[in-house]
Amino acid sequence: MKPPLYPLMTFISIPQHILEDERVDDSTAILIGHLLNLSQDMGFTTMTNEELGKLTGCCAREVSKRLKSLDDAGYLTRKRQNLGCGTERKIYPVLGGVK
Repeated sequence: MKPPLYPLMTFISIPQHILEDERVDDSTAILIGHLLNLSQDMGFTTMTNEELGKLTGCCAREVSKRLKSLDDAGYLTRKRQNLGCGTERKIYPVLGGVK
């Protein structure tokens, strides 16, 4: 059995204003809750869509759609960084919904 991603956290927290935002469905709100937890230490996460899909119970393509929805609503920013041997994507959740 794999160790949990959040050994000290047994729940995710989703800000009320995101839950009330009509542009964000329930599954997408759960995704932003995971992203907020994953980015607590460094302010971002580098998890792949496949890894995020395992957390949320959906496929990578659906994660991609949900990330775009959150990006369009202003709840996250995605940046790619060239590492020389490839690129790394960083996902930065934005609590206020304003970029």
